Amino acid sequence: MSVFSFISMGTMAICNIDTYVYSSMQGTIESIRTILISGRINDGYALLRKYYDSAIINIYSNLYLHDNFSIENFVVKKINDWLQGKEKLPEYRVMSQYIRTSETLKPMNDVLNVDDRYKRLRDRCNDHTHYNFYRNVMLNDNEIHIDNRGWCLDRFAEDVQDVFVLHLGYIFFLNCHYMRSSDHLDALECGLLPEEFTVLGRSVHPRHLQQGRHSETPRHYGHYHGKFADAALMNKLRPNPASSGSFAHLRP
Repeated sequence: MSVFSFISMGTMAICNIDTYVYSSMQGTIESIRTILISGRINDGYALLRKYYDSAIINIYSNLYLHDNFSIENFVVKKINDWLQGKEKLPEYRVMSQYIRTSETLKPMNDVLNVDDRYKRLRDRCNDHTHYNFYRNVMLNDNEIHIDNRGWCLDRFAEDVQDVFVLHLGYIFFLNCHYMRSSDHLDALECGLLPEEFTVLGRSVHPRHLQQGRHSETPRHYGHYHGKFADAALMNKLRPNPASSGSFAHLRP
């Protein structure tokens, strides 16, 4: 998921602050994979707890910016100071509570908190990290036979999936533009015609617009999906006004 081009409003950062958070989380997932290949399930849960923490931090920082950014508060001090290394974020419990009680995230909270799976998941991570039970110690030994080792791996896979769903669910709810594709803009920047896109529910190739073969072109460019919502980009697709099939009459 590339979010580099979306500037994080409310900070002094010149690029999206989530970019390196996601690359760091990717590194954590790769470390988990390496550890599980070695048969160290207990260590895997310690890293899963770190992955979970990273997800909560990312959700909290985006939600806090969403709630506090405004023209009057153009730079949100708490998050900006965290980026500058001047202030720590609150502890996990505080951030988690802030997310769960958010009115902005209420629709997502109603779905994701329908049961106590995330509380039980967090408890499992803590049990493994702190050796709360002797069986957690044994799961880090890859030379002994444990009857339910396969079940523990399946449980671990479900836990990773649950954290993934939690993270993307909240982030896409807060920043739905993260789901937008950059393919159209990338093609235009390279001087190429983009692939077909959708106009009023119909697939249309940009070449058809140039040839005047689409009669249902909407007046408002917001009807175009993705990057074509930008009128400046649409201008690149229009033919010369003097040529046949011109769409010059659509100019605002």
